Amino acid sequence: MPGVQTLDEVRASGRYRFLTPDQLINEVRASAHYGPIVLHPLVGGMPVEKAWKSVTLLTDEVLPALG
Repeated sequence: MPGVQTLDEVRASGRYRFLTPDQLINEVRASAHYGPIVLHPLVGGMPVEKAWKSVTLLTDEVLPALG
């Protein structure tokens, strides 16, 4: 996304959503045809440690809950 370099700018753009694991689980369960879950862990210059936390939350909490 041209000109967007920080997480605050990413949030303000409205292009990406930031959800907790419970929020995502609830959305998927409430939808009959939820599309693919797409994760962009390094968007907006996200620090690598936080990016990995996003990935592990998805793999360790969200996907098992939906499996």
